[in-house]
Amino acid sequence: MHKDTEQGSANCIVSDLLNIGVYILATNEFALVPPGFFNEKDKKMVKNALRVPLVESMIGGTGLLGVLAVANSSMLLLPQIATDLEIEELQTQLEIEVCLLDSKITALGNVIVVNDKGALVSSVFNTKDIRAIEDALGVTAAQRDLAGISVVGAMCVVTSRGALVSPLASDEEIEQISSIFGVKSDICTVNRGYAYISTGLTANTGGGLCGADTTGIERARIIDTLF
Repeated sequence: MHKDTEQGSANCIVSDLLNIGVYILATNEFALVPPGFFNEKDKKMVKNALRVPLVESMIGGTGLLGVLAVANSSMLLLPQIATDLEIEELQTQLEIEVCLLDSKITALGNVIVVNDKGALVSSVFNTKDIRAIEDALGVTAAQRDLAGISVVGAMCVVTSRGALVSPLASDEEIEQISSIFGVKSDICTVNRGYAYISTGLTANTGGGLCGADTTGIERARIIDTLF
């Protein structure tokens, strides 16, 4: 599944999958992975890359965890399609709270970016949704699109140390990202120039997993910025 590069103590593992970020949600406390999606060897590599325990779960009966959910150290925020059983099982396995967002929007990972200092939310949300997001995640949310594109979650990957932003974003937008999340920011692509970076990257401050075609230059920028 992997090839490793290192800078300091951070690992950058290249997955066999181009769209690894679609399936995994990583935080500094845990990583959500779909049950049965990875074999035991690959699960070990995921755990070693992100340096956190793996929690297996579906959301709404699907394994698209990076697309459907968002989390910081306070809360795991799920869409309304999550089942009662999924919520119950997640709550028993996690030390943080699990909350449903009462919104018709389900692909939360595509339209919300969050760390412990702030959140960026898409223009698709109404005022009620934004207030609920802020209350759940315990941060102030800034609402805006990036480069006129509403899927802001697909265009950013943020940890508590840095933010990677699609090169489609303007210099002003990149500066605003730094301000929102209280971290340094830089532009980056994955998979040899693909601009929707979160589809091919999942990361926390301990390490990351990126898509199969991600180049050494792209991996170096990921490590420099996020870890």
